[in-house]
Amino acid sequence: MSTNYNQSKRNIIFKLKLTEEEKANLLDLAKTAGMGKNLSKFARHCIFRRHIAPPVPPINQQTYWLLARISDDLNLISQAVKLAASTGQAIAPDPRVEIEKAMPLLAEVRLLLSGQANEIIIEDGEGKA
Repeated sequence: MSTNYNQSKRNIIFKLKLTEEEKANLLDLAKTAGMGKNLSKFARHCIFRRHIAPPVPPINQQTYWLLARISDDLNLISQAVKLAASTGQAIAPDPRVEIEKAMPLLAEVRLLLSGQANEIIIEDGEGKA
C-alpha cells in the first residue's frame, strides 16, 4: 500500500449499506475526528491509517495458559508464606514442593518462546487443551 494514496485519482465507488442509526453514528465519529460530514474521508482514514492487529498465533495462546498456571501456583505459594509469617508459624506445606511443580511449566514456556517447541498440549484447568 502506498503512503501517497491521497494523491491518485479516486474513480472506484465502494458501496456500503448502513442503517440510519449506523450512518448517524459514523457522522458523529467523523465530526469528532475533525472530518466534518465527509464519510469517505473518515472511512479511508479508518481503513488505511489504523493499525489492525494480526490474529493471535496458537503458540501465544498456549504460552498464555502456561503462564496462567504458573501464576496460580506462585500465588498459592505466596499466600501460604504470608499466612505463616503473619501468624508466626512455620511454613507448611513446604513451598519447595509447589516451586518444583512450577519448574517444568517454566521450562515449557522457555521452549515455546524460543521456538524450540512446535506444539505442546496444555490443559487450561477447564478441560480445554
